[in-house]
Amino acid sequence: MNIREYEVKVQLPAELKPLETMAYNLWFAWNSPATAIYKNINEKLWEESEHNPLAVISALTMDDCKRLMDDDVFMASLNDDKFISCDCLKYQKFLAKNYAQMGTEMVHPTLLQDVITICQEEIRGNHEIFNMINKNGWYSVQMADAQQMQQAAQQVKQMKSGN
Repeated sequence: MNIREYEVKVQLPAELKPLETMAYNLWFAWNSPATAIYKNINEKLWEESEHNPLAVISALTMDDCKRLMDDDVFMASLNDDKFISCDCLKYQKFLAKNYAQMGTEMVHPTLLQDVITICQEEIRGNHEIFNMINKNGWYSVQMADAQQMQQAAQQVKQMKSGN
């Protein structure tokens, strides 16, 4: 008999996607405004799950999602989270940087592979948060002009040639 394991993931409406992004980031654990959001969704489950945001959002039904999206106070707390999202990105960058540093000093090959995997996950998380912040217009990216791009290309060439 073959036993297979499946992971079932809730598809949240776009308006509630920030819940998922924050839930997959350890940053939420020490940020009380973020933890309050999950607690307010379902306080009983929040306590029973030992403050697990994934358990809370995994239990959401479509009716729950509609109720949350219709709740102006809840949506304001979720969508007014420019600060939370930017803070989350800051900590995500910190984690990715430190895991990368850890990897450069790892001797044991199995531990090195684990650190590389974790580092890649942190970088993906960083990218997801950045994209969400950028999409919401909270993080503007200044486009480089042609002269700046030529200067950067020249610097790279110089570094490669050792000059």
